Amino acid sequence: MSKKLIIGNWKMYKTITETTSYLQRFKSLISPADFARVNAVFCVPFTSIAVAAHMSGNGIFVGAQDMHYESEGPYTGEISAKMLKDAGAKYVLLGGSERFGTFDNIHLRVLKALEEGLNPVISLGETAQERDNFKTETVLKRQTAAALKGIPERYIKNIIIAYEPVWAVGTNRYASVAEASGGIMDIRSAVLSMYSGTAADEMQMIYGGSVNSANAGNLLATRNINGVIIGRNSLNPNDFYSIIKCVKM
Repeated sequence: MSKKLIIGNWKMYKTITETTSYLQRFKSLISPADFARVNAVFCVPFTSIAVAAHMSGNGIFVGAQDMHYESEGPYTGEISAKMLKDAGAKYVLLGGSERFGTFDNIHLRVLKALEEGLNPVISLGETAQERDNFKTETVLKRQTAAALKGIPERYIKNIIIAYEPVWAVGTNRYASVAEASGGIMDIRSAVLSMYSGTAADEMQMIYGGSVNSANAGNLLATRNINGVIIGRNSLNPNDFYSIIKCVKM
């Protein structure tokens, strides 16, 4: 079994001091046996990337929550892929329901991340209205095409796509395993229409949207779900580790 990818998106939480304390606690919980099954990624605020990277290794990786598509320039408040890599990040989140306003140029950010050696995690997902109107497949295929526009096939194995339906992010509405798996199947079908079957098979696809220890086991046991991305339930190291324990050999 290939390792499952368990990503924690901390959003705008935790100072440097709190990050250090969290990772010390998490490293006391996790064991070498766990790392045989999972890779853990913490997408932390920009201010915490360097300290988190210093504490990473042995199956623990650090990611950022966004980046600009230019290498440098007069972009107040933005950050580049080169800066993230230099700080120690290995992954970067791109897209997502909270940042869909920047989705039009997402392929530029994906390409820049790949060129700098970062692994982009692209978040795609439909709204509740789109799902209720049976437009899920159409929306996911359109988003996939936009995100991968102009990306050479040699990079595909380094891209992770997270199916994060907007209606299930930060809400009490949960996607069933069938809904999560179905969304991922739609995305993989879209990738297959753009690239070879080998490339489509190699791309990691994960699910996000109100993931917790109660539903993670069934999601992670599903063959075409390669991992999960976790929001509020990643903010406590005990809660995050309880989801890692759901991964079975």
